[in-house]
Amino acid sequence: MFRRKAVAEEHLWLPEAAFEAMVSEAESWAPDETGGVFMGYEADGGVVVTDLIDAGPDALRSPTSFAPDAAFQLEEIGRIYAQSGRVHTYIGDWHTHPEGSSMHSFIDRAAMREVARSREARCTRPLMFILGGDESWSGIAWRYEPGRWWGRVVPMIAELY
Repeated sequence: MFRRKAVAEEHLWLPEAAFEAMVSEAESWAPDETGGVFMGYEADGGVVVTDLIDAGPDALRSPTSFAPDAAFQLEEIGRIYAQSGRVHTYIGDWHTHPEGSSMHSFIDRAAMREVARSREARCTRPLMFILGGDESWSGIAWRYEPGRWWGRVVPMIAELY
């Protein structure tokens, strides 16, 4: 008999101001997708978001995808990391699905896998928060769990603080 290893339910603690900023970005760019980066740290039982980085001034957006301004985001990641005394690190990404659901797509899953395998990212279990909707936005936090083949993506319990 084949059994999957049980994954403990993990939490994503997200500042209420960060969630409101994500919704504001989603509304200002809809019907195009947008997104950004989460900075934070691992805690007992999950991950704490401390900072939100937007897509950047040179991001490319469309109704079905977006490409962040990587140079801008890397500079912001470095700045926040240094200012925090090397405590707050890159922990994952967030993006929107205007007029869509908060479910992850194959592309989202592949992106998480790529981050997990990137030495530069230093994040073997990245999270992805997907904000879906239009007039009423809701989100689901997902976490990549490495494993054989593709690994798997599991939902997290998201809580505002």
